[in-house]
Amino acid sequence: MKNTHTPKPLLAQRNYVFWFIGDTSVTIGNFIGAFAFTLLAYPISGSVGIAGLVGGLYSIAQAITMIPGGMLSDKVNRRTLMYCCSLAGFTVLAALIGVYAAGLMTIPFLMVFAVIRGLVSGLLGNITNVVLPQIVSKNQLAQAMGSNQSRDAIIQILSTPVTGFLYGLAPEIPFLISALLFALLSLTTKPITADLNPGNEKSDNPIPVDSGAQESRGKDSSIEQSVRTNSVGTRRAGKKHNSLSEIFLCFLHARAMAMVLLVSAFVNFGITLILTVIILDQQQLKTSPTLIGLLDSASGIGMILGALGLGWASKNLTGAKIMVIAIAWITLFMVPLAFTTTISALAILLFISTLPLISVNSVLGAFSALLIPNRLRGRIVATEGLIFAGVSSLANVLGGFMLQYWGYRVTLLVGSGFMLASLLVCLLSSDIRAIPMQNEFDSIQPIELA
Repeated sequence: MKNTHTPKPLLAQRNYVFWFIGDTSVTIGNFIGAFAFTLLAYPISGSVGIAGLVGGLYSIAQAITMIPGGMLSDKVNRRTLMYCCSLAGFTVLAALIGVYAAGLMTIPFLMVFAVIRGLVSGLLGNITNVVLPQIVSKNQLAQAMGSNQSRDAIIQILSTPVTGFLYGLAPEIPFLISALLFALLSLTTKPITADLNPGNEKSDNPIPVDSGAQESRGKDSSIEQSVRTNSVGTRRAGKKHNSLSEIFLCFLHARAMAMVLLVSAFVNFGITLILTVIILDQQQLKTSPTLIGLLDSASGIGMILGALGLGWASKNLTGAKIMVIAIAWITLFMVPLAFTTTISALAILLFISTLPLISVNSVLGAFSALLIPNRLRGRIVATEGLIFAGVSSLANVLGGFMLQYWGYRVTLLVGSGFMLASLLVCLLSSDIRAIPMQNEFDSIQPIELA
């Protein structure tokens, strides 16, 4: 049954507005701080090898603390963790500014700051994303996620040149701005009145996943029925699971979540492989860095403009149809990339092909988030983040070797093959086909590990 209640627009909702301002400030702060730190590493170390090692230390520290960070956000009031994220980010950056301004910044200090920044990012960096389903209604979650991704694309395009300009004025300036943006999160967290306790389930009746459930043969438009019949159960009632085992039980036995993860992984791998190979090939062709940068800008602008159609699509199409149409569109216009190396043609095709990408991400993200029990959201979001980071890293590594040994055309067609595989999963999976329209997302109930 469709929900006839029409919620206020997102920007008319106090909680969402303050959340959005805080999340945006942290996102900008992260982009500016990360690029400024990259610019700082080489002049301090004088070695590209050590500069790369500094970046590696940050990534390692972040990776090993993401799961503990997710566990923390499932145990501690998330409002408190938002304050901690704000304070930690500000303190680390303020200390970095002080050490640099005093002329004490050395390679060991650089490495220490890289590790500390990575620890803070891993433990607390996901907290604003984790609380979003507690801020907005289920029917508006896909729209909110689409808005966030559009914003992130804009920030990514603008932050690099802006940070470079600020760094040129004085290296301390981008770090100071980043620190102040982290501090702003504390000011925007206080007015949020939503219950951000990890034990608070917005649904009063989460659907237990029954291990003996059989797939329903009847036709039922409610996603409640789909989750109840299409998700294979976990354990019998009375069994207790430890903190980490619950994560794997969700993915292993809740088929809808597994299908969403599979589609997301295929799309992530395919697009990353294609973009990596195009950039590496253009470097081999001695194309100027400025023109190569235009390719990234073309795909970013395509994502931003394409997101403008998400509102219409969400009101007129089911989530399943949006998925199929969007992935088919992306695949259709990515295949021709394998048959050209001309910058103008590549830019046009990347622009067109990425138009529906935010629609795919927002539908998958919202559907997956609503299936996750609130008490497990931190751990599962962290796990998904690690998986997608691994998939992207694998695509980057394989892209270079595949380009070298298989050539440009074959490698790009392999990337398109992963997009085609994701489309087939959407067409064949009853769980994906059951994703309803946005105004029916209220019927999606979180799975429950008995």
